[in-house]
Amino acid sequence: MTVDELPDIVYHGTMSVHKESLIAGIDINKGYASTDFGQGFYTTGNYEQAVSLANDRAETYNERHEQSEKTYPMIISYSVNKRLLSACKGLFFDTPDDKWKEFIYNNRVGNGFAVSSYHNINRKYDFVYGFVADSKIVDMTKEVRWKKATYGMFVDNLKPLKYGSYDQLSFHSDKSAAVLNILKIEIIDKEVSLL
Repeated sequence: MTVDELPDIVYHGTMSVHKESLIAGIDINKGYASTDFGQGFYTTGNYEQAVSLANDRAETYNERHEQSEKTYPMIISYSVNKRLLSACKGLFFDTPDDKWKEFIYNNRVGNGFAVSSYHNINRKYDFVYGFVADSKIVDMTKEVRWKKATYGMFVDNLKPLKYGSYDQLSFHSDKSAAVLNILKIEIIDKEVSLL
């Protein structure tokens, strides 16, 4: 796979509470450290995937912050400047193979439990493209950290979420995040949404 084969437009599913900060610019340090491809800013070429994530995040946020103002699911559409992205160091996963599993394992469990140096904990890759791991990964990561599961158990159970339809393009440096330009911001009111 090459940069030219990546989506021209990507989507970031988030919440309206983050609108102003995202308009001001992408801060790759605000993302969670224990993620599939390492800490960074995550997008997808699949609009429905972004909507699903935004809905989940807003629902969870509103449940936890009942006393504060309600937040809404929000989708930001970005164009990808592939000419600039070509100057960045990237990694592509065309299939959810053993290398994809090893990479995700190492990024999810962190340095103390990594089985190799094949990871993005130190952000050696500016961007990474590939499949999304299924939702069981959070629990599996905890099991490894609590020493109740092994690397073998983790990778045996690791599957892609909605194989073939869910993808992620993550950005792990300011240089790579600078290739994104906002096209549209959409606030979704779940009460009237058709989703």
